[in-house]
Amino acid sequence: LSELCKLTLAVTAPDELRVARLMARDGITEEYARARIAAQRPQGDFSALCDHTLVNDGTSAAFEEKCFQFFAKLGIMKP
Repeated sequence: LSELCKLTLAVTAPDELRVARLMARDGITEEYARARIAAQRPQGDFSALCDHTLVNDGTSAAFEEKCFQFFAKLGIMKP
């Protein structure tokens, strides 16, 4: 756990994928989904302040595997 506490990780996703997910999950319009994403976007590039960035650009299972492989590569988790 101490290794995880030393790590800063940004998780991003392409806007188009985020819009589609919000529309499907919350049943909102595309315009409202884009407005919510814009409101949640931090000022500046927050990922530049982080040690690593992972892009969530697939299914939840694919992202889970991507995270597992990432942490295994860092030696935090065993493959």
